[in-house]
Amino acid sequence: SPATTGQMFKVTAAVPQFRCASGAGPTSEAEATCFTTTSGMCFTTGNGNHGNNERCTIAVQQPGFLSIAGNLQLEPSGDYFRLWNSSTTSNATMLNSFTTLHHLAVEAGSTLSWQSNAAIVNEGFVICVSVIAPL
Repeated sequence: SPATTGQMFKVTAAVPQFRCASGAGPTSEAEATCFTTTSGMCFTTGNGNHGNNERCTIAVQQPGFLSIAGNLQLEPSGDYFRLWNSSTTSNATMLNSFTTLHHLAVEAGSTLSWQSNAAIVNEGFVICVSVIAPL
């Protein structure tokens, strides 16, 4: 469980739906396909499988280490995350497996993006941030 207070993530865009009126970003499946939980400490695609052609942009508010709850299944040629650390908008790191995401250090001001394709859908995910370095 994360060991800090304050919002770690903020979902800033989600496709196909993004109906959130609050400045904190979406916090439920009714508002977006990707949303924050536990007061912004985690983000998720919700219960069940993620959908086809999902897009989600997540702003990292505080530095820490990513922690994946459960089983992250990504289709090797179609589902992936990208990470832009800090304010760098070029040279995004492609993250397409559990091992590249789990315990990955992220900086405040970084951006994570999630994208799925139109082929296979897998189990959704929950990703949290902890300020304590993994062992």
